[in-house]
Parts: sequence; structure tokens; C-alpha cells
Amino acid sequence: MNLQRLVRIVAIGVTCAVWLFSLMPVTLTIPGGDKLHHLLAYAGLMLMWRLAIPAATVRTQATLAALIMLMGIAIEFAQALTPHRTFEWADAAANAVGVFIGWIVATLWLRFAPKRGFTRAV
Repeated sequence: MNLQRLVRIVAIGVTCAVWLFSLMPVTLTIPGGDKLHHLLAYAGLMLMWRLAIPAATVRTQATLAALIMLMGIAIEFAQALTPHRTFEWADAAANAVGVFIGWIVATLWLRFAPKRGFTRAV
């Protein structure tokens, strides 16, 4: 299995994990404390998808980022349908910031890291 295929499989796994953990009951609640978790989860999600599609055009990258942000909003709506979670726009905002950070980190990685199985972004 080549590295590119492995990264795509991990990106799918991270996406599934975000959905799963987002809809599970939470036992520990810290008002506003979960925003860092949102930011990190979506930064990791965008990072993995950006690395999974390294030769994507800027337009495709922007579309991918928008889709991941929309997924975050969809998860917030799905949480509102559960008895143990709630919808919060602040969570969606933290997700969006995470997507932006993940995009930047992945783009820098693809541009400056030594080539090891990834196609460099142009």
C-alpha cells in the first residue's frame, strides 16, 4: 500500500471519528472549554484531507474546506436532534477556524517538507 492511499484511508477514518464523537453523549461539560477540541478536530480533519489530495487546485482546496465547514454545521444540526447534545454556532465557528489552520499547515507541509510519496502542491 502506498503512502497516498494510506493517507486517504486515514482521512476517511478521521471523518468517521469526528461524526461518531460529535454525536456521542458527553459526560464532562466545561462551558466554552470544548472549543479547543473542535478547533483541533477540524484542523486535523482538514490537514488529512488536504494531504490526501495533495495536487488539488486552489479551487478544489477551497471547495474541500467549504464542505468540511458545512459538515461541521450539519453535525451541529444533528446534535440538536439528540437528547444529550445541543446546537452551538460557537462550535461551528471553532470548526471553521480549525479548517483554516489545517489548510495552512497542510499547504506549508506540502510546499516545504521533503517529498516522500506526496505530490507537491503548485
